[in-house]
Amino acid sequence: MDSTMKRIITMTLVALAWAAMGLGGVHGCRTDKAAMGTGRVYAGWLSAGEYGRLWGAASDTLKDTYGTPETFDRVLGAITGELGREERVLDERVLSINSFRLYLRKAEFAGVDVPVSVELGMDGGLRLMYLDVRPLSEEAPSRFLQYRTRTVLRLPFEGTWVVLWGGRTTWDNYHADCVDQRFASDFMVFENGFIHGGDGSRNEDYYCFGRPVRAPGDGIVASSANDVPDNAPGSEDNLDAPLGNHVIIDHENGEYSFLCHFQQGTVTVVPGERVTAGQVLGLCGNSGASDLPHLHYHVQNTPEPFMGEGLPAQFTSYLADGRPVSRGEPVRGQQVHNRQQ
Repeated sequence: MDSTMKRIITMTLVALAWAAMGLGGVHGCRTDKAAMGTGRVYAGWLSAGEYGRLWGAASDTLKDTYGTPETFDRVLGAITGELGREERVLDERVLSINSFRLYLRKAEFAGVDVPVSVELGMDGGLRLMYLDVRPLSEEAPSRFLQYRTRTVLRLPFEGTWVVLWGGRTTWDNYHADCVDQRFASDFMVFENGFIHGGDGSRNEDYYCFGRPVRAPGDGIVASSANDVPDNAPGSEDNLDAPLGNHVIIDHENGEYSFLCHFQQGTVTVVPGERVTAGQVLGLCGNSGASDLPHLHYHVQNTPEPFMGEGLPAQFTSYLADGRPVSRGEPVRGQQVHNRQQ
């Protein structure tokens, strides 16, 4: 893979995180007619292969990422070539945070048999900041759709975090097509509308990196790891240890919490140790199958990674986008924190 492609992929990963941050909090933006109209125009150009017009609407940041119109055309052609023309729009919405606008479009395309998500990020001037296109796989079947979590769960952190991926559909949560991670969530931190300071090339630039991760409920540590190196942002160098540094908690009721991607050398608990809700387990990192610092969390019915069935994780007593939730499942883009803070 050449250096230009690596930069493009890294930009896409960061942009996805920006997208998630743009999803929550400002619900009035759903009526943002200008962003909706512009998003529709950009989506039309993308479907029609009019990449030159998209290049003309791109922000300087996006142009710097791709370098030349020729590279931009080549990458978009590779992404959209197999999709064919758009045939029907299934859903669309515009969401925002501060001046950032995210146009989300779910549509059917002639060349694929599944719905496709088109996501277009725009700055305050509605210039194109990033785009992402991904076919949506079907959600994994589950016999636990009506399940009520037995453990009294609290969010596994302090302060306000954003749900990068979360929810019960693959549009909101790419984990949802995996049986064991059917109800998983990824969390990040942003400040002033951004996920990092600096240029985002170091883990330390990211606001969630090094933040304490806490036990979501009482239990006994079933498994932990502490020696997996952290990846550089935009890369995944430790796929042989996909959980990275992690803690698995046996809640002693058939529920097991998985907390993954801790910073190397910061996990403070060992197998067999009893933990209590709110206890610090380690620091948020970027280890394992992770390309940006974040916290992965899910509950399943066995302690073996990739071997169990995912269970809904219903947290108690928290705020989502400033509104109190007595019991609920965080959804992509929500800004969440514990109410007792």
